[in-house]
Amino acid sequence: RSAPAELTAVESEGGKLVAMKPAPLDSPGGGEVKAPSSMLTTTPGGVLLDLGRLQNAFKRFKVPDSGDLNRSDLPELLRYLGHVMLEESALEALIGQVTRFQYLDFEEFLSFMEIYAAYERDQFRVVFDKFDEDGSGEICVQELKKMLTELNYMPMKNMLKEALQSVDVDGNGQLAFDELVRFLKAYRQAEGF
Repeated sequence: RSAPAELTAVESEGGKLVAMKPAPLDSPGGGEVKAPSSMLTTTPGGVLLDLGRLQNAFKRFKVPDSGDLNRSDLPELLRYLGHVMLEESALEALIGQVTRFQYLDFEEFLSFMEIYAAYERDQFRVVFDKFDEDGSGEICVQELKKMLTELNYMPMKNMLKEALQSVDVDGNGQLAFDELVRFLKAYRQAEGF
């Protein structure tokens, strides 16, 4: 068996690291992606991605003995990562922006995740606005519990409190939209996704 391939850095025009891609398939160990477990990078669109976490999920769901992921496995992969915006027609439209084919390689998967992250944030805004019952631009704990239930999270009191403390920057017990986005990320991690 050949040694694991090194990742090739993909840089933007400004020289900023935006992604890592596997070595070509015809190189020793080609097609394999080996990255530190918590390598964070920002895409050209300004989306922060945890490459190590995405790499592990991709490996788990890819077609055996292949370097590709079947597009029909994306909803389950997203669920595995703790994402909740999984409406089939929306996902198909997002995948269609990346490829017209049935399979995605890791680089295409990263492109999809960048698009998906922006879509998910937009959907969170819609839900946030719906549950901001008093129109204050912030949601209180009661509104948050209702919102989490609608998003199919099980709002457990201890995890809710812990995640709230970690993101409620001003300590007012209310979450503005950006705090909500950080909260959902912290809550997903506390849930073990």
